[in-house]
Amino acid sequence: QLLQQMIDWLSQVALWGSLASILLGAAIYGLAQQSGNYAGGYRGKQLALAGVIGACLAGVAPTAINMFFQAAGG
Repeated sequence: QLLQQMIDWLSQVALWGSLASILLGAAIYGLAQQSGNYAGGYRGKQLALAGVIGACLAGVAPTAINMFFQAAGG
């Protein structure tokens, strides 16, 4: 039970971090495009994409951990 609660908390923190990454990346991308800074725009897109990937992994991780735990006989 404690392990499940810790996994849920970590997942929530990861989701909040991913949201921050997406929003910050979008802001950097928008500002960089307006100022003509294409290197900054690329960095903003990278940051936003990393946030999306992080959110997907954070959403899948608790289910995968529970599946592996049950498969191991726990």
